[in-house]
Amino acid sequence: MAKTTAVARPSNRNDLICWPLLASAARRVHLTGALTMKGKFITASTMERDQMDWGVMGWASRPATTAARDLVVIEVTLETGQGHAFHKHPDQEEVIYVIDGSIEQWIEQEKQLLSTGDSAFIGADVVHASFNDSGSPAKLLAILGPCIGEEGYALVDVFEEEPWRSLR
Repeated sequence: MAKTTAVARPSNRNDLICWPLLASAARRVHLTGALTMKGKFITASTMERDQMDWGVMGWASRPATTAARDLVVIEVTLETGQGHAFHKHPDQEEVIYVIDGSIEQWIEQEKQLLSTGDSAFIGADVVHASFNDSGSPAKLLAILGPCIGEEGYALVDVFEEEPWRSLR
Protein backbone atom coordinates (compact mmCIF):
# COMPACT_ATOMS: atom_id res chain seq x y z
CA MET A 1 0.00 0.00 0.00
CA ALA A 2 1.25 3.47 -0.87
CA LYS A 3 2.32 5.69 1.99
CA THR A 4 0.44 8.99 2.21
CA THR A 5 2.55 12.12 2.00
CA ALA A 6 1.34 14.99 4.16
CA VAL A 7 1.64 18.54 2.87
CA ALA A 8 1.04 21.30 5.41
CA ARG A 9 -1.98 23.43 4.59
CA PRO A 10 -0.85 27.07 4.11
CA SER A 11 -2.33 29.88 6.15
CA ASN A 12 -2.33 32.83 3.72
CA ARG A 13 -4.88 33.19 0.92
CA ASN A 14 -2.46 33.25 -2.08
CA ASP A 15 -0.67 30.10 -1.00
CA LEU A 16 -4.00 28.45 -0.18
CA ILE A 17 -5.08 28.82 -3.83
CA CYS A 18 -2.01 26.84 -5.00
CA TRP A 19 -2.12 24.28 -2.19
CA PRO A 20 -4.11 21.58 -4.05
CA LEU A 21 -1.58 21.68 -6.91
CA LEU A 22 1.37 21.48 -4.53
CA ALA A 23 -0.19 18.61 -2.60
CA SER A 24 -0.88 16.76 -5.84
CA ALA A 25 2.72 17.25 -7.00
CA ALA A 26 4.04 16.05 -3.65
CA ARG A 27 1.92 12.90 -3.91
CA ARG A 28 3.25 12.23 -7.42
CA VAL A 29 6.85 12.62 -6.29
CA HIS A 30 6.23 10.33 -3.34
CA LEU A 31 4.37 7.64 -5.32
CA THR A 32 6.45 7.64 -8.50
CA GLY A 33 9.78 9.08 -7.40
CA ALA A 34 9.56 11.90 -9.97
CA LEU A 35 7.20 14.39 -11.51
CA THR A 36 5.69 13.45 -14.84
CA MET A 37 6.76 15.32 -17.96
CA LYS A 38 4.87 18.51 -18.69
CA GLY A 39 3.89 17.46 -22.19
CA LYS A 40 5.08 15.94 -25.41
CA PHE A 41 4.08 16.26 -29.05
CA ILE A 42 3.52 12.99 -30.90
CA THR A 43 3.24 13.42 -34.67
CA ALA A 44 1.76 10.87 -37.03
CA SER A 45 5.21 10.32 -38.55
CA THR A 46 6.94 9.71 -35.20
CA MET A 47 4.19 7.68 -33.49
CA GLU A 48 5.33 4.20 -32.48
CA ARG A 49 3.23 1.55 -34.24
CA ASP A 50 2.85 -2.17 -33.61
CA GLN A 51 1.60 -4.51 -36.33
CA MET A 52 -0.88 -7.04 -34.94
CA ASP A 53 -2.59 -9.97 -36.69
CA TRP A 54 -5.79 -7.93 -36.86
CA GLY A 55 -4.41 -4.44 -37.63
CA VAL A 56 -2.13 -1.71 -36.32
CA MET A 57 -1.81 -0.08 -32.88
CA GLY A 58 -0.36 3.45 -32.85
CA TRP A 59 0.75 4.65 -29.42
CA ALA A 60 -0.30 8.29 -28.95
CA SER A 61 0.36 8.08 -25.21
CA ARG A 62 1.62 5.44 -22.78
CA PRO A 63 4.03 5.46 -19.83
CA ALA A 64 7.08 4.48 -21.90
CA THR A 65 6.45 7.27 -24.41
CA THR A 66 4.94 10.16 -22.44
CA ALA A 67 5.33 9.10 -18.79
CA ALA A 68 1.53 9.13 -18.57
CA ARG A 69 0.07 7.66 -15.38
CA ASP A 70 -3.64 7.95 -15.96
CA LEU A 71 -4.34 7.59 -19.70
CA VAL A 72 -3.26 5.30 -22.48
CA VAL A 73 -4.30 6.54 -25.93
CA ILE A 74 -4.05 4.18 -28.89
CA GLU A 75 -4.90 4.84 -32.54
CA VAL A 76 -6.18 1.49 -33.82
CA THR A 77 -6.63 0.41 -37.42
CA LEU A 78 -8.81 -2.69 -37.75
CA GLU A 79 -8.25 -4.25 -41.14
CA THR A 80 -11.18 -5.48 -43.24
CA GLY A 81 -12.47 -8.83 -42.00
CA GLN A 82 -10.35 -8.65 -38.83
CA GLY A 83 -11.06 -7.96 -35.18
CA HIS A 84 -9.68 -7.71 -31.68
CA ALA A 85 -11.26 -10.85 -30.21
CA PHE A 86 -12.96 -11.08 -26.81
CA HIS A 87 -10.76 -9.83 -23.97
CA LYS A 88 -10.94 -7.71 -20.84
CA HIS A 89 -8.82 -5.20 -18.96
CA PRO A 90 -9.12 -6.22 -15.28
CA ASP A 91 -8.13 -2.87 -13.75
CA GLN A 92 -8.88 -0.38 -16.51
CA GLU A 93 -11.84 1.39 -18.03
CA GLU A 94 -11.86 1.98 -21.78
CA VAL A 95 -13.55 4.22 -24.30
CA ILE A 96 -13.51 3.19 -27.96
CA TYR A 97 -14.26 6.02 -30.39
CA VAL A 98 -14.74 5.38 -34.12
CA ILE A 99 -12.71 7.92 -36.10
CA ASP A 100 -13.54 6.45 -39.50
CA GLY A 101 -15.43 3.42 -40.80
CA SER A 102 -17.67 1.04 -38.91
CA ILE A 103 -17.22 -1.84 -36.49
CA GLU A 104 -19.26 -4.47 -34.70
CA GLN A 105 -18.62 -3.67 -31.03
CA TRP A 106 -19.38 -6.20 -28.32
CA ILE A 107 -19.76 -5.43 -24.62
CA GLU A 108 -20.28 -8.70 -22.77
CA GLN A 109 -22.97 -10.50 -24.83
CA GLU A 110 -24.49 -7.39 -26.39
CA LYS A 111 -23.39 -6.10 -29.79
CA GLN A 112 -23.88 -2.78 -31.54
CA LEU A 113 -22.80 -1.50 -34.94
CA LEU A 114 -20.72 1.65 -34.42
CA SER A 115 -19.93 4.11 -37.21
CA THR A 116 -17.86 7.28 -37.55
CA GLY A 117 -18.42 9.47 -34.49
CA ASP A 118 -19.90 6.70 -32.31
CA SER A 119 -18.28 5.41 -29.14
CA ALA A 120 -18.53 2.73 -26.47
CA PHE A 121 -17.60 2.86 -22.79
CA ILE A 122 -16.32 -0.38 -21.27
CA GLY A 123 -15.94 -0.70 -17.50
CA ALA A 124 -12.99 -2.39 -15.83
CA ASP A 125 -12.98 -6.21 -16.05
CA VAL A 126 -15.79 -6.21 -18.66
CA VAL A 127 -15.37 -8.58 -21.62
CA HIS A 128 -15.52 -6.87 -25.01
CA ALA A 129 -14.44 -7.25 -28.64
CA SER A 130 -14.30 -5.19 -31.85
CA PHE A 131 -14.70 -6.61 -35.37
CA ASN A 132 -14.55 -5.00 -38.80
CA ASP A 133 -16.89 -6.71 -41.25
CA SER A 134 -17.04 -3.71 -43.59
CA GLY A 135 -15.31 -3.38 -46.94
CA SER A 136 -12.62 -0.99 -45.73
CA PRO A 137 -10.29 -0.54 -42.74
CA ALA A 138 -11.77 1.10 -39.63
CA LYS A 139 -9.84 3.66 -37.61
CA LEU A 140 -10.52 3.86 -33.86
CA LEU A 141 -9.23 5.69 -30.84
CA ALA A 142 -8.93 3.54 -27.70
CA ILE A 143 -8.48 5.40 -24.43
CA LEU A 144 -7.76 3.38 -21.28
CA GLY A 145 -7.10 4.38 -17.71
CA PRO A 146 -5.37 4.25 -15.41
CA CYS A 147 -2.03 3.13 -16.86
CA ILE A 148 -0.83 -0.36 -15.95
CA GLY A 149 2.87 -1.17 -16.28
CA GLU A 150 5.35 0.08 -18.90
CA GLU A 151 2.99 -0.50 -21.85
CA GLY A 152 0.17 1.22 -20.02
CA TYR A 153 -2.39 -1.51 -20.32
CA ALA A 154 -2.98 -5.11 -19.44
CA LEU A 155 -5.44 -7.48 -21.03
CA VAL A 156 -6.72 -10.99 -20.50
CA ASP A 157 -7.80 -12.89 -23.62
CA VAL A 158 -11.02 -14.88 -23.12
CA PHE A 159 -11.95 -15.63 -26.74
CA GLU A 160 -11.31 -19.37 -26.30
CA GLU A 161 -13.64 -19.58 -23.28
CA GLU A 162 -17.42 -19.97 -23.27
CA PRO A 163 -19.63 -18.17 -23.92
CA TRP A 164 -17.23 -15.94 -25.91
CA ARG A 165 -15.99 -18.51 -28.42
CA SER A 166 -19.59 -19.36 -29.43
CA LEU A 167 -20.86 -15.81 -29.87
CA ARG A 168 -19.29 -15.16 -33.22
